[in-house]
Amino acid sequence: MHADRASRRIYAGNLPLSVKESEIRDFFNCVMVAAQGPGRKPGDSVLGVFLNLAKRFAFVEFRSAVEATQAMDLDGIMFRGLALKMGRPANYNPSASSIAARQAPKLNIAKLGILSSHVPNGPNKLYIGGLPYNLKEPQVRELLETYGPLRGLFLSYDPATNLSKGYAFAYYEEESITDAAIEGLNGLQIGDRTLAVRRHESCAQFQKPQQMLNTITKDNQQKQEATACLCMLQMITTDDLTDKDEVVDIQADIRNECSNFGEVLEIVIPTYDPAGKLMPGAGKVFVQFRTIEQAGACKKALQGRTFADRTVIVAFFEPAKFKNREFV
Repeated sequence: MHADRASRRIYAGNLPLSVKESEIRDFFNCVMVAAQGPGRKPGDSVLGVFLNLAKRFAFVEFRSAVEATQAMDLDGIMFRGLALKMGRPANYNPSASSIAARQAPKLNIAKLGILSSHVPNGPNKLYIGGLPYNLKEPQVRELLETYGPLRGLFLSYDPATNLSKGYAFAYYEEESITDAAIEGLNGLQIGDRTLAVRRHESCAQFQKPQQMLNTITKDNQQKQEATACLCMLQMITTDDLTDKDEVVDIQADIRNECSNFGEVLEIVIPTYDPAGKLMPGAGKVFVQFRTIEQAGACKKALQGRTFADRTVIVAFFEPAKFKNREFV
């Protein structure tokens, strides 16, 4: 019975100081409803919460070991402005857990906007080196998510300087895009630094010979092609988007700068929708040139440049997504 209870509990750390047990219980119940979907078992997922407010953590007890295992995927979820840290209690014995719990269906965390700081080992765990030391996690995330949403990101910081150590680990939500991200980001020049992006060495053990052969084949097939469209990061902030006049001025400045390299057909700066919510791609600038050569010249010239004290990052963008306004 003791082992069963341990398998139904999870540790939730980094809680706000003024939180109450009922608030934590309601939060996790709502999250499980949203992430499990319409096929979930009716009723509350959480049986109880045992709060240690002084140390800002709680043990959350679920009705089943399966749901406790699922809840581990919530590591990094935002709760009252803080990213929660999920873990297992010290008396948890994974070997005693049921097969059903160990093989619990994954939650649909994409709709929750979770970015975990824990990056698990696996065949598609990425190492990203050569990052400028002044880049913060949101900027690194924005750069990497040019290729798709991330499941996890860990940026190493030096606590003495509050600057990064220049490297990070990441894992994509869709593992199939890992090769394309490596191809597009490895060797990218940002300021005076050059990115080194590859699979983490310790994860090579996860790849069988045939998988490694498939990876080599993908590397040859999934070359990132130059296009006439560009995606620019850190040219604009979401704060800028609140002022329409400011957006117009920034767009004019970008058009003037980009016109030095060719004919600019269109510039799109996603802002807010009619309901007042940020549109997909908000915080990025998308530029379409007449030719691929013009876009390439612009990318080479602007990559690593400083714009309003921010380091500009430029990547090619798929023309079909630009046409259909599939901005992410």
